[in-house]
Amino acid sequence: MHPRGEPPAVRRPRHRAVTVVVALLPLSYVPHEIVRTDIRFTFLTAALVVALGIRYRVTAGPLRGVEVLAVALATWAVSRLLLIAPLDGAPVDLAAAQRVIVAVGCGLVVLRIAARPELRPAVVRGLGAALAVMLAAEAYQLAVGLPALLSLGYEAPDFNYNTAEGSYRPFGTLESPVVFGIHLAMVGLAVVLAARGRAAVVAGVAGSAGLVLTQTRSAWLAVLVALAVALLLQPRAVRGTKLLVLVPVTWALSLVGLLRPDLIAAVTGRLGTITDTSDTSSSVRLDLWQGTVAAAARRPVEGYGPAEFGLAMRPFVGSLAEFGHPHDTYLQIVYLYGTVGLVLFVALLGAMLVLGAGDPGATADARRYRIAGVAAIVAYAVGSLFESTWVSFNIIVTLFLMAGLAVPVPTAAPRDPGPHRSAPGTGSAGARPPA
Repeated sequence: MHPRGEPPAVRRPRHRAVTVVVALLPLSYVPHEIVRTDIRFTFLTAALVVALGIRYRVTAGPLRGVEVLAVALATWAVSRLLLIAPLDGAPVDLAAAQRVIVAVGCGLVVLRIAARPELRPAVVRGLGAALAVMLAAEAYQLAVGLPALLSLGYEAPDFNYNTAEGSYRPFGTLESPVVFGIHLAMVGLAVVLAARGRAAVVAGVAGSAGLVLTQTRSAWLAVLVALAVALLLQPRAVRGTKLLVLVPVTWALSLVGLLRPDLIAAVTGRLGTITDTSDTSSSVRLDLWQGTVAAAARRPVEGYGPAEFGLAMRPFVGSLAEFGHPHDTYLQIVYLYGTVGLVLFVALLGAMLVLGAGDPGATADARRYRIAGVAAIVAYAVGSLFESTWVSFNIIVTLFLMAGLAVPVPTAAPRDPGPHRSAPGTGSAGARPPA
Protein backbone atom coordinates (compact mmCIF):
# COMPACT_ATOMS: atom_id res chain seq x y z
CA MET A 1 0.00 0.00 0.00
CA HIS A 2 0.86 3.66 -0.28
CA PRO A 3 2.75 4.88 2.87
CA ARG A 4 -0.15 7.14 3.92
CA GLY A 5 -2.88 4.77 2.93
CA GLU A 6 -3.58 6.68 -0.29
CA PRO A 7 -3.83 4.82 -3.58
CA PRO A 8 -0.85 5.34 -5.88
CA ALA A 9 -1.30 7.81 -8.72
CA VAL A 10 -2.46 6.22 -11.94
CA ARG A 11 0.03 6.72 -14.72
CA ARG A 12 -1.79 7.96 -17.79
CA PRO A 13 -0.74 6.55 -21.18
CA ARG A 14 1.22 8.97 -23.33
CA HIS A 15 -0.10 7.73 -26.70
CA ARG A 16 3.29 8.36 -28.29
CA ALA A 17 2.19 6.90 -31.61
CA VAL A 18 -0.36 9.70 -31.94
CA THR A 19 2.29 12.31 -31.17
CA VAL A 20 4.70 10.88 -33.74
CA VAL A 21 2.15 10.69 -36.55
CA VAL A 22 0.90 14.24 -35.92
CA ALA A 23 4.50 15.49 -35.88
CA LEU A 24 5.03 13.94 -39.33
CA LEU A 25 1.99 15.58 -40.95
CA PRO A 26 3.87 18.64 -42.30
CA LEU A 27 6.49 16.52 -44.11
CA SER A 28 5.61 16.22 -47.79
CA TYR A 29 8.95 15.10 -49.24
CA VAL A 30 12.11 13.26 -48.26
CA PRO A 31 14.85 15.92 -47.94
CA HIS A 32 17.24 15.95 -50.89
CA GLU A 33 20.06 16.12 -48.39
CA ILE A 34 19.21 12.47 -47.73
CA VAL A 35 18.06 11.30 -51.17
CA ARG A 36 18.46 13.38 -54.33
CA THR A 37 15.47 11.69 -55.99
CA ASP A 38 12.05 13.24 -55.44
CA ILE A 39 10.32 10.89 -53.01
CA ARG A 40 6.99 11.83 -51.45
CA PHE A 41 6.94 11.40 -47.67
CA THR A 42 3.14 11.46 -47.73
CA PHE A 43 2.97 7.77 -48.68
CA LEU A 44 4.57 6.82 -45.36
CA THR A 45 2.45 9.31 -43.43
CA ALA A 46 -0.75 7.97 -44.97
CA ALA A 47 0.22 4.41 -44.06
CA LEU A 48 0.95 5.46 -40.47
CA VAL A 49 -2.38 7.29 -40.22
CA VAL A 50 -4.20 4.15 -41.37
CA ALA A 51 -2.28 2.08 -38.82
CA LEU A 52 -3.20 4.60 -36.14
CA GLY A 53 -6.87 4.34 -37.12
CA ILE A 54 -6.73 0.57 -36.78
CA ARG A 55 -4.96 0.84 -33.44
CA TYR A 56 -7.64 3.12 -32.00
CA ARG A 57 -10.56 1.56 -33.87
CA VAL A 58 -11.82 4.84 -35.28
CA THR A 59 -14.35 3.11 -37.55
CA ALA A 60 -16.66 2.51 -34.60
CA GLY A 61 -19.90 4.44 -34.95
CA PRO A 62 -21.75 5.90 -37.94
CA LEU A 63 -20.71 8.90 -40.02
CA ARG A 64 -22.14 12.16 -38.75
CA GLY A 65 -22.12 15.85 -39.60
CA VAL A 66 -18.75 16.90 -40.96
CA GLU A 67 -17.91 13.33 -41.90
CA VAL A 68 -20.98 12.99 -44.13
CA LEU A 69 -20.09 16.20 -45.98
CA ALA A 70 -16.47 15.07 -46.38
CA VAL A 71 -17.56 11.76 -47.87
CA ALA A 72 -20.05 13.55 -50.14
CA LEU A 73 -17.34 15.90 -51.42
CA ALA A 74 -14.90 13.03 -52.00
CA THR A 75 -17.59 10.97 -53.74
CA TRP A 76 -18.49 13.82 -56.09
CA ALA A 77 -14.81 14.54 -56.82
CA VAL A 78 -14.05 10.92 -57.62
CA SER A 79 -17.19 10.62 -59.74
CA ARG A 80 -16.18 13.73 -61.69
CA LEU A 81 -12.69 12.40 -62.30
CA LEU A 82 -13.61 8.81 -63.15
CA LEU A 83 -17.22 8.61 -64.32
CA ILE A 84 -18.16 12.00 -65.80
CA ALA A 85 -14.77 12.61 -67.45
CA PRO A 86 -15.33 10.10 -70.30
CA LEU A 87 -18.61 11.86 -71.13
CA ASP A 88 -16.55 15.00 -71.82
CA GLY A 89 -14.16 13.04 -74.00
CA ALA A 90 -11.43 13.36 -71.36
CA PRO A 91 -9.36 10.46 -69.98
CA VAL A 92 -10.08 9.37 -66.43
CA ASP A 93 -7.60 10.62 -63.84
CA LEU A 94 -7.09 7.65 -61.54
CA ALA A 95 -4.10 9.23 -59.78
CA ALA A 96 -6.05 12.37 -58.85
CA ALA A 97 -8.98 10.27 -57.63
CA GLN A 98 -6.64 8.24 -55.45
CA ARG A 99 -5.18 11.42 -53.96
CA VAL A 100 -8.66 12.62 -53.01
CA ILE A 101 -9.60 9.30 -51.44
CA VAL A 102 -6.35 9.06 -49.46
CA ALA A 103 -6.43 12.69 -48.25
CA VAL A 104 -10.08 12.65 -47.17
CA GLY A 105 -9.85 9.13 -45.76
CA CYS A 106 -6.79 9.96 -43.66
CA GLY A 107 -8.47 13.23 -42.69
CA LEU A 108 -11.46 11.37 -41.28
CA VAL A 109 -9.13 9.12 -39.28
CA VAL A 110 -7.26 11.99 -37.63
CA LEU A 111 -10.54 13.87 -37.04
CA ARG A 112 -11.85 11.02 -34.92
CA ILE A 113 -8.55 10.68 -33.12
CA ALA A 114 -8.39 14.39 -32.24
CA ALA A 115 -12.03 14.30 -31.13
CA ARG A 116 -11.19 11.88 -28.29
CA PRO A 117 -10.40 13.77 -25.08
CA GLU A 118 -7.82 11.27 -23.84
CA LEU A 119 -5.80 11.63 -27.05
CA ARG A 120 -5.83 15.42 -27.32
CA PRO A 121 -2.75 16.08 -25.15
CA ALA A 122 -0.78 13.72 -27.41
CA VAL A 123 -2.14 15.55 -30.47
CA VAL A 124 -1.01 18.91 -29.11
CA ARG A 125 2.43 17.53 -28.29
CA GLY A 126 2.62 16.29 -31.86
CA LEU A 127 1.64 19.72 -33.17
CA GLY A 128 4.37 21.27 -31.03
CA ALA A 129 6.92 18.88 -32.51
CA ALA A 130 5.57 19.59 -36.01
CA LEU A 131 6.01 23.32 -35.43
CA ALA A 132 9.61 22.75 -34.32
CA VAL A 133 10.36 20.66 -37.42
CA MET A 134 8.84 23.28 -39.73
CA LEU A 135 10.80 26.12 -38.15
CA ALA A 136 14.03 24.12 -38.21
CA ALA A 137 13.61 23.38 -41.93
CA GLU A 138 12.90 27.05 -42.60
CA ALA A 139 15.94 28.22 -40.63
CA TYR A 140 18.16 25.75 -42.49
CA GLN A 141 16.93 26.92 -45.90
CA LEU A 142 17.56 30.55 -45.00
CA ALA A 143 21.03 29.69 -43.75
CA VAL A 144 22.33 27.66 -46.71
CA GLY A 145 21.16 30.02 -49.44
CA LEU A 146 19.60 29.65 -52.88
CA PRO A 147 22.63 28.22 -54.76
CA ALA A 148 22.96 25.37 -52.29
CA LEU A 149 19.25 24.52 -52.52
CA LEU A 150 19.34 24.52 -56.31
CA SER A 151 22.43 22.33 -56.34
CA LEU A 152 20.58 19.78 -54.23
CA GLY A 153 17.79 19.52 -56.80
CA TYR A 154 15.11 21.67 -55.18
CA GLU A 155 13.88 22.86 -58.54
CA ALA A 156 10.64 23.46 -60.42
CA PRO A 157 8.16 22.05 -61.19
CA ASP A 158 8.16 20.14 -57.89
CA PHE A 159 9.48 23.10 -55.88
CA ASN A 160 8.51 26.73 -56.54
CA TYR A 161 10.23 29.12 -54.18
CA ASN A 162 12.94 31.14 -55.95
CA THR A 163 12.13 34.43 -57.68
CA ALA A 164 13.08 35.91 -61.02
CA GLU A 165 15.19 38.50 -59.18
CA GLY A 166 17.48 35.79 -57.85
CA SER A 167 16.15 35.74 -54.29
CA TYR A 168 14.03 33.07 -52.63
CA ARG A 169 11.56 32.43 -49.86
CA PRO A 170 11.77 29.46 -47.49
CA PHE A 171 9.44 26.61 -48.39
CA GLY A 172 10.10 24.53 -45.27
CA THR A 173 8.60 21.05 -45.26
CA LEU A 174 6.34 21.70 -48.27
CA GLU A 175 7.04 22.63 -51.89
CA SER A 176 5.72 26.20 -51.96
CA PRO A 177 6.34 29.17 -49.62
CA VAL A 178 2.65 30.15 -49.67
CA VAL A 179 1.30 26.69 -48.81
CA PHE A 180 4.05 26.37 -46.20
CA GLY A 181 3.06 29.74 -44.72
CA ILE A 182 -0.60 28.76 -44.45
CA HIS A 183 0.29 25.41 -42.90
CA LEU A 184 2.69 27.10 -40.47
CA ALA A 185 -0.05 29.55 -39.50
CA MET A 186 -2.49 26.72 -38.78
CA VAL A 187 -0.08 24.68 -36.69
CA GLY A 188 1.36 27.67 -34.86
CA LEU A 189 -2.07 29.01 -33.90
CA ALA A 190 -3.20 25.61 -32.66
CA VAL A 191 -0.13 25.20 -30.45
CA VAL A 192 -0.29 28.73 -29.02
CA LEU A 193 -4.00 28.45 -28.19
CA ALA A 194 -4.02 24.83 -26.98
CA ALA A 195 -0.77 24.82 -24.99
CA ARG A 196 -0.31 26.44 -21.61
CA GLY A 197 2.25 28.67 -19.92
CA ARG A 198 5.79 28.66 -21.22
CA ALA A 199 5.04 26.34 -24.12
CA ALA A 200 2.45 28.78 -25.49
CA VAL A 201 4.85 31.71 -25.15
CA VAL A 202 7.73 29.90 -26.88
CA ALA A 203 5.43 28.76 -29.68
CA GLY A 204 4.10 32.30 -30.06
CA VAL A 205 7.54 33.91 -30.33
CA ALA A 206 9.10 31.25 -32.57
CA GLY A 207 6.01 30.80 -34.71
CA SER A 208 5.63 34.55 -35.27
CA ALA A 209 9.25 34.86 -36.35
CA GLY A 210 8.94 31.91 -38.70
CA LEU A 211 5.74 33.26 -40.20
CA VAL A 212 7.30 36.67 -40.83
CA LEU A 213 10.27 35.07 -42.58
CA THR A 214 8.03 33.21 -45.04
CA GLN A 215 7.03 36.61 -46.50
CA THR A 216 3.58 35.11 -47.11
CA ARG A 217 1.01 37.88 -47.01
CA SER A 218 -1.97 35.54 -47.12
CA ALA A 219 -0.70 33.70 -44.03
CA TRP A 220 -0.21 36.98 -42.17
CA LEU A 221 -3.75 38.05 -42.98
CA ALA A 222 -5.07 34.60 -42.04
CA VAL A 223 -3.42 34.77 -38.62
CA LEU A 224 -4.82 38.22 -37.88
CA VAL A 225 -8.37 37.14 -38.71
CA ALA A 226 -8.01 33.85 -36.83
CA LEU A 227 -6.66 35.59 -33.71
CA ALA A 228 -9.61 37.99 -33.76
CA VAL A 229 -12.03 35.04 -33.94
CA ALA A 230 -10.17 33.21 -31.17
CA LEU A 231 -10.34 36.28 -28.94
CA LEU A 232 -14.10 36.56 -29.46
CA LEU A 233 -14.54 32.90 -28.55
CA GLN A 234 -12.58 33.23 -25.31
CA PRO A 235 -14.61 33.66 -22.13
CA ARG A 236 -14.30 37.26 -20.93
CA ALA A 237 -12.56 36.13 -17.77
CA VAL A 238 -9.60 34.58 -19.60
CA ARG A 239 -9.18 36.95 -22.56
CA GLY A 240 -6.56 38.99 -20.71
CA THR A 241 -4.55 35.90 -19.84
CA LYS A 242 -4.42 34.74 -23.44
CA LEU A 243 -3.50 38.23 -24.61
CA LEU A 244 -0.43 38.09 -22.36
CA VAL A 245 1.10 35.69 -24.89
CA LEU A 246 1.28 38.64 -27.28
CA VAL A 247 3.57 40.56 -24.90
CA PRO A 248 6.74 38.48 -25.45
CA VAL A 249 5.88 38.28 -29.15
CA THR A 250 5.77 42.08 -29.29
CA TRP A 251 9.06 42.34 -27.38
CA ALA A 252 10.71 39.87 -29.75
CA LEU A 253 9.51 41.73 -32.84
CA SER A 254 10.60 45.05 -31.32
CA LEU A 255 14.06 43.63 -30.68
CA VAL A 256 14.26 42.43 -34.28
CA GLY A 257 13.22 45.92 -35.38
CA LEU A 258 16.09 47.46 -33.42
CA LEU A 259 18.68 44.98 -34.65
CA ARG A 260 17.42 44.59 -38.22
CA PRO A 261 15.33 47.61 -39.27
CA ASP A 262 15.80 46.58 -42.90
CA LEU A 263 13.96 43.32 -42.22
CA ILE A 264 11.00 45.11 -40.65
CA ALA A 265 10.91 47.54 -43.56
CA ALA A 266 10.86 44.63 -46.00
CA VAL A 267 7.96 43.02 -44.14
CA THR A 268 5.87 46.19 -43.93
CA GLY A 269 6.64 46.94 -47.57
CA ARG A 270 5.46 43.50 -48.65
CA LEU A 271 2.37 43.77 -46.47
CA GLY A 272 1.55 47.04 -48.21
CA THR A 273 1.42 45.31 -51.60
CA ILE A 274 -1.75 43.38 -50.65
CA THR A 275 -3.93 46.09 -52.22
CA ASP A 276 -1.39 47.13 -54.87
CA THR A 277 -2.71 45.85 -58.20
CA SER A 278 0.54 46.84 -59.90
CA ASP A 279 2.41 44.26 -57.81
CA THR A 280 3.19 41.27 -60.04
CA SER A 281 1.96 38.69 -57.56
CA SER A 282 -1.31 40.55 -57.02
CA SER A 283 -1.94 41.27 -60.71
CA VAL A 284 -1.28 37.65 -61.70
CA ARG A 285 -3.78 36.45 -59.11
CA LEU A 286 -6.42 38.90 -60.28
CA ASP A 287 -6.01 37.78 -63.88
CA LEU A 288 -6.14 34.11 -62.91
CA TRP A 289 -9.23 34.65 -60.76
CA GLN A 290 -11.10 36.51 -63.49
CA GLY A 291 -10.12 33.92 -66.09
CA THR A 292 -11.16 31.00 -63.87
CA VAL A 293 -14.54 32.59 -63.20
CA ALA A 294 -15.03 33.07 -66.95
CA ALA A 295 -14.03 29.47 -67.64
CA ALA A 296 -16.29 28.13 -64.88
CA ALA A 297 -19.24 29.93 -66.45
CA ARG A 298 -18.85 27.59 -69.45
CA ARG A 299 -19.21 24.50 -67.23
CA PRO A 300 -20.94 25.77 -64.09
CA VAL A 301 -22.23 22.47 -62.72
CA GLU A 302 -19.55 19.83 -63.25
CA GLY A 303 -16.37 21.85 -63.83
CA TYR A 304 -13.44 20.66 -65.93
CA GLY A 305 -12.41 17.60 -63.92
CA PRO A 306 -9.18 16.03 -65.21
CA ALA A 307 -8.73 18.57 -68.03
CA GLU A 308 -5.21 20.02 -67.79
CA PHE A 309 -5.35 23.54 -66.37
CA GLY A 310 -2.64 24.83 -68.71
CA LEU A 311 -4.60 23.79 -71.79
CA ALA A 312 -8.15 24.46 -70.66
CA MET A 313 -7.36 27.92 -69.28
CA ARG A 314 -5.15 29.23 -72.07
CA PRO A 315 -8.09 30.78 -74.00
CA PHE A 316 -9.04 32.70 -70.85
CA VAL A 317 -5.71 33.75 -69.27
CA GLY A 318 -3.12 33.21 -71.99
CA SER A 319 0.38 32.29 -70.82
CA LEU A 320 -0.67 32.60 -67.15
CA ALA A 321 -2.26 29.18 -67.54
CA GLU A 322 1.25 27.78 -67.07
CA PHE A 323 0.90 28.45 -63.34
CA GLY A 324 -1.20 25.28 -63.25
CA HIS A 325 -3.81 26.48 -60.75
CA PRO A 326 -5.85 29.64 -60.01
CA HIS A 327 -4.06 30.58 -56.76
CA ASP A 328 -7.37 30.25 -54.88
CA THR A 329 -8.68 27.02 -53.35
CA TYR A 330 -12.33 27.91 -53.85
CA LEU A 331 -11.80 28.66 -57.53
CA GLN A 332 -9.67 25.53 -57.79
CA ILE A 333 -12.64 23.51 -56.53
CA VAL A 334 -14.94 25.30 -59.01
CA TYR A 335 -12.54 24.53 -61.86
CA LEU A 336 -12.23 20.88 -60.90
CA TYR A 337 -15.72 19.98 -59.68
CA GLY A 338 -18.01 22.90 -60.60
CA THR A 339 -20.51 24.59 -58.31
CA VAL A 340 -21.56 21.21 -56.90
CA GLY A 341 -18.04 20.73 -55.55
CA LEU A 342 -17.85 24.32 -54.30
CA VAL A 343 -21.12 24.05 -52.37
CA LEU A 344 -19.95 20.82 -50.73
CA PHE A 345 -16.52 22.28 -49.93
CA VAL A 346 -17.90 25.49 -48.38
CA ALA A 347 -20.50 23.46 -46.47
CA LEU A 348 -17.68 21.26 -45.13
CA LEU A 349 -15.70 24.25 -43.87
CA GLY A 350 -18.85 25.76 -42.40
CA ALA A 351 -19.70 22.53 -40.59
CA MET A 352 -16.17 22.38 -39.16
CA LEU A 353 -16.59 25.89 -37.76
CA VAL A 354 -20.06 25.13 -36.40
CA LEU A 355 -18.53 22.27 -34.41
CA GLY A 356 -16.62 24.82 -32.35
CA ALA A 357 -19.26 27.56 -32.32
CA GLY A 358 -19.73 27.25 -28.60
CA ASP A 359 -20.12 24.86 -25.70
CA PRO A 360 -20.86 26.83 -22.50
CA GLY A 361 -20.66 23.73 -20.34
CA ALA A 362 -17.25 22.62 -21.55
CA THR A 363 -14.27 22.26 -19.27
CA ALA A 364 -11.34 24.67 -19.54
CA ASP A 365 -9.26 22.06 -21.39
CA ALA A 366 -12.03 21.27 -23.86
CA ARG A 367 -12.51 25.01 -24.46
CA ARG A 368 -8.81 25.51 -25.21
CA TYR A 369 -8.78 22.70 -27.75
CA ARG A 370 -12.02 23.90 -29.32
CA ILE A 371 -10.80 27.47 -29.80
CA ALA A 372 -7.44 26.25 -31.10
CA GLY A 373 -9.16 24.09 -33.70
CA VAL A 374 -11.54 26.85 -34.80
CA ALA A 375 -8.72 29.40 -35.14
CA ALA A 376 -6.70 27.02 -37.31
CA ILE A 377 -9.73 26.31 -39.52
CA VAL A 378 -10.33 30.07 -39.92
CA ALA A 379 -6.66 30.54 -40.87
CA TYR A 380 -7.03 27.85 -43.52
CA ALA A 381 -10.26 29.33 -44.87
CA VAL A 382 -8.74 32.83 -45.18
CA GLY A 383 -5.35 31.71 -46.51
CA SER A 384 -7.04 29.55 -49.13
CA LEU A 385 -8.51 32.66 -50.72
CA PHE A 386 -5.01 33.37 -52.07
CA GLU A 387 -3.52 29.95 -52.76
CA SER A 388 -4.60 26.54 -54.07
CA THR A 389 -4.35 24.04 -51.22
CA TRP A 390 -6.77 21.26 -52.20
CA VAL A 391 -4.05 19.12 -53.80
CA SER A 392 -1.86 19.20 -50.66
CA PHE A 393 -2.31 15.99 -48.68
CA ASN A 394 -0.50 17.49 -45.70
CA ILE A 395 -2.61 20.61 -45.31
CA ILE A 396 -5.95 18.84 -45.95
CA VAL A 397 -5.26 16.15 -43.35
CA THR A 398 -4.13 18.85 -40.90
CA LEU A 399 -7.40 20.69 -41.54
CA PHE A 400 -9.39 17.60 -40.52
CA LEU A 401 -7.17 17.23 -37.45
CA MET A 402 -8.10 20.77 -36.40
CA ALA A 403 -11.78 19.94 -36.93
CA GLY A 404 -11.31 17.05 -34.52
CA LEU A 405 -9.95 19.43 -31.88
CA ALA A 406 -13.00 21.64 -32.40
CA VAL A 407 -15.45 18.82 -31.60
CA PRO A 408 -17.20 19.71 -28.30
CA VAL A 409 -16.79 17.23 -25.47
CA PRO A 410 -19.93 16.49 -23.46
CA THR A 411 -19.54 17.17 -19.76
CA ALA A 412 -22.41 14.99 -18.58
CA ALA A 413 -21.66 11.37 -17.80
CA PRO A 414 -23.21 8.90 -20.28
CA ARG A 415 -26.34 7.12 -19.11
CA ASP A 416 -25.69 3.67 -17.66
CA PRO A 417 -26.66 1.19 -20.38
CA GLY A 418 -27.04 -1.67 -17.94
CA PRO A 419 -24.78 -4.44 -16.65
CA HIS A 420 -24.66 -6.45 -19.89
CA ARG A 421 -24.10 -3.68 -22.45
CA SER A 422 -21.47 -1.04 -23.18
CA ALA A 423 -22.26 2.56 -24.01
CA PRO A 424 -21.48 3.21 -27.67
CA GLY A 425 -18.19 4.92 -28.29
CA THR A 426 -17.10 4.96 -24.64
CA GLY A 427 -14.83 1.92 -24.52
CA SER A 428 -11.09 2.26 -24.22
CA ALA A 429 -10.62 1.44 -27.88
CA GLY A 430 -13.89 2.84 -29.22
CA ALA A 431 -14.31 6.29 -30.70
CA ARG A 432 -17.15 8.66 -30.09
CA PRO A 433 -18.20 9.88 -33.54
CA PRO A 434 -18.18 13.66 -33.83
CA ALA A 435 -21.54 15.40 -33.98
